[in-house]
Amino acid sequence: MHREQADTKDDSGWYFAESTEGSFSSSLPIPFNDFTILADDPNVGQIRTYIVGAKNTEGYKFTITEMELNDKMHFPNFENLISEFQDKDSELISHTEEEYGSMPCLTLNTKNESMGAFMRYIHGPHSTFTLIIEYPLSKNETIDTYRDYFFSSFKLKSTEPGSAHNERKRSS
Repeated sequence: MHREQADTKDDSGWYFAESTEGSFSSSLPIPFNDFTILADDPNVGQIRTYIVGAKNTEGYKFTITEMELNDKMHFPNFENLISEFQDKDSELISHTEEEYGSMPCLTLNTKNESMGAFMRYIHGPHSTFTLIIEYPLSKNETIDTYRDYFFSSFKLKSTEPGSAHNERKRSS
């Protein structure tokens, strides 16, 4: 864990969430954790994932994940993701395909009996980014503001995967 319950606010009053080792930043409405996970997969080798996440007592959860892709890994197929959500217990409300800069992007809106979620998948040059906001349906009236600012505040520090991690390795 790089940072736990980080609470540096930006000019908007939200918390500036820059991944310590990943190549992204965003703003979150609540303090967040920042960490890196390394896992070995026998099929694709080592998987390096950078995560910034937060949750509060009201039931809101915000997560940004950057997963570096190696030669044995592939970007998730948007059509497959849409199909998977249509087959789950949650209802797929809507989906839109667009671009984030020049990168393909898919945004999904889902809900089940008590929770809703917006998920955005971005295919970067060397990583895939996933932004998720989960919320209780009882808080539906405030979610648009949270979603819009959370998604629009997402920025890439670099197009290189784990740019901060790689920079530290080069300078040591």
